Amino acid sequence: MRKFFLYLSDEFNRFWQIEVLNSSSTITITEGSVGTLGKVTNRVCLSEKEALKEAVMMAYEKQREGYYEGQEGFIKKYELPRSLKESLVAERTFIIRDQKVVLPQAADIRLISVLVEHQPDLICPGRTPGEDPYRHLRGVYCTTAYELAMLRDETTDRRLIWLPLLELYARWDAAEKQIYIYPGQTWADIEQDIAGYLDPHPDDKARYNNIECSYAVWDYFDFKPYNLPERINEIINTPSETRRERAEEFMRQYEMRLLRHPATEYMEDAYNALVTLYHLIGQWYEEDADYYKAVKWFERSLLIVHQLHSPQIRVFADIFLQLSFCYLEMSRFDLSLLYINLYQRYDPKSQEACEQIRDSIERSRALYEKAMEAYWKALEVVTAESYEEAIRITHQALEVAPNDPALHFNLACFYSIINQDREALYYFELALKKGFNDEEKIRNDEDLRNIRDHKEFIEILTKYFP
Repeated sequence: MRKFFLYLSDEFNRFWQIEVLNSSSTITITEGSVGTLGKVTNRVCLSEKEALKEAVMMAYEKQREGYYEGQEGFIKKYELPRSLKESLVAERTFIIRDQKVVLPQAADIRLISVLVEHQPDLICPGRTPGEDPYRHLRGVYCTTAYELAMLRDETTDRRLIWLPLLELYARWDAAEKQIYIYPGQTWADIEQDIAGYLDPHPDDKARYNNIECSYAVWDYFDFKPYNLPERINEIINTPSETRRERAEEFMRQYEMRLLRHPATEYMEDAYNALVTLYHLIGQWYEEDADYYKAVKWFERSLLIVHQLHSPQIRVFADIFLQLSFCYLEMSRFDLSLLYINLYQRYDPKSQEACEQIRDSIERSRALYEKAMEAYWKALEVVTAESYEEAIRITHQALEVAPNDPALHFNLACFYSIINQDREALYYFELALKKGFNDEEKIRNDEDLRNIRDHKEFIEILTKYFP
């Protein structure tokens, strides 16, 4: 079991993750501000069963506090060097250039994207830099780093960083988009002279050198073209018959280059454009009444949105509104209410409209629960010889909840039992399309045994569970 939760507010965004490994009786909790490593605590239970039970209760309590379950994302977190982790047990401050510089405790270290602009004319003693494979494009190379300290004013933006892929300490000059590495330097060396490593004298070049004099950055970093926003806008303005194909092509080429690194202000336009594209794809599926896929794309945009500050999140508040509407169509009323509340949080002027939407959600929930209660009572008296009656009752329930995946799955089972294979396969695919994802039932439910060997069944299964 592994679950990831988020809490968004005007003051801070936080995450809370809980995990119980298979055959383990230990609950591992990681929590902190979004974008940081977070604090890890372990709780040992008497058995795996007890650990899972307690973890479920703890997750429920977090949701009552206002956290919602989200996607963990693709940003990989690496283990800090042991000497660094043991040293940063408490926050420390330094004065550099009359500025307060903070060295955080380990749990509060931020993961940031650092960018390098290739310098083809760079002169490196004893080494000739290789040929840039992206030399025909304008852009930057990007990797994830751990920010240990920052010196920033109107003219300077320097970060002391740890580069996990290269296992090196370095200084990133954000304004120049250059990284200067400290090969052979340990944390013990750097800790004694934070100012000297974060803000060295121009003549003190003996202990650092430009990263490109030691490494071909394209072998370790992801390339991001500067024109990503323009390319996304081109997709948005493409005729509808080719728009999806171009969007999918863009995703294959560039999506993970953005998602596996933290959103950065130095490529804000690219990340904002990607959120806009996700939003647009979600709207396409919403217009097709494919709410399950629409939700997947809207929620994918939140991988970026939850990294933003409150004023930036307000720009994308409509995503919460559309998620609320989609979940309402899917009869997922708790999630529909969750997202309408988030929408109101970032658009306070919508309070009156949100109250009306909440009332509508509650009325829909009451109708749904009444219909489902009648549905299950009716099914209780259905005998093995009267599955046609079960089918009729289920179709009636679908009039109230036309996008409920469980009802479609039940129809697939009933039609399979009475050997109406075409109808069974039709409703089986509809159930998966609308979000039915209980893989154990899908693969092993005895009610589907009559269609399980069909070529179409295997094709549908492969399509949704590749």
